[in-house]
Amino acid sequence: MRIKLLTVMLMAGTAVGCASNPPPPPPMAPMADATPAPAAPMASMGSMGGMYTGTADAGTLPRGCAKMTKPVSVMVRPNNTFTLAGLRGMVGPDGTISSRGRGGSLSGSATSAGMDVTATKGKCSYHYMLTHA
Repeated sequence: MRIKLLTVMLMAGTAVGCASNPPPPPPMAPMADATPAPAAPMASMGSMGGMYTGTADAGTLPRGCAKMTKPVSVMVRPNNTFTLAGLRGMVGPDGTISSRGRGGSLSGSATSAGMDVTATKGKCSYHYMLTHA
């Protein structure tokens, strides 16, 4: 009788013990890559096309450089190229202005509101402040 009682108690304890164990956890998801995402490229300013008008300041006038007294107009084409002071320039995706060709240089910056450009030809240098018309 003791063996039967011991067997019944052992079986009951096993059943109760198994019933109280929680189910195993679900398998873990793979770890996400810890490397940061690459930086997004700088947003393009799009076409700066249109008419820009303003004035030029000559600063110092070495001999042979013309005085700038008349208003200046520049047409920026849809491909962001323009001609100023006889020099061909281009507005880059970040708004920087650079020149193309020989005979001088253009440098500066542009926004949708205007352009700030320095044109240098030989010893003459002119600073243009133009607003988008």
